[in-house]
Amino acid sequence: MPMQPDDYPGINPGKNALLIDMSNDKIRQLTEEAIKKLPDAIGVNNHMGSAFVQNKNKMEAFLSVLKEHNLFFLDSETTSKTIGWRLAETDGIRFARRNIFLDNVKNVKYIEKQLFKAADYAKLHKIAIAIGHDRPLTEMALAQTRNALSKLVDFVEVKTVIDNQIK
Repeated sequence: MPMQPDDYPGINPGKNALLIDMSNDKIRQLTEEAIKKLPDAIGVNNHMGSAFVQNKNKMEAFLSVLKEHNLFFLDSETTSKTIGWRLAETDGIRFARRNIFLDNVKNVKYIEKQLFKAADYAKLHKIAIAIGHDRPLTEMALAQTRNALSKLVDFVEVKTVIDNQIK
């Protein structure tokens, strides 16, 4: 779900982004509309949102819709100041937190390095959640490292990680 970054409006999070100056009703409406466009969705993460995920009132409006639809929240942790996953936990919403960004630098070698960093993190912590974008360079890096990575770690869907979290 696109959300307001700290440097908005200098950086635009995209169409139908959740913004801090919106009413809670508007936030719920846009979230509902996004869910209707993807009826098979099982969870939602924030796209950008470094400002939005710090705002308790606005995050509660957003998370209330996820709770109504029994969707999990994957906190992209675009800022160390996020309260998103903490609010989800408090509200009884299934959640997870991103550990590694894959493609914040648009370079195949960098993305490959991040993939191996995620594997190292997973070996150390038993799991790792790596997020990236549906971009040709990311797809290329995944294709080029898949065989090597599959010898190091098991790939699972984020839902599997969330459903198996120790509470």
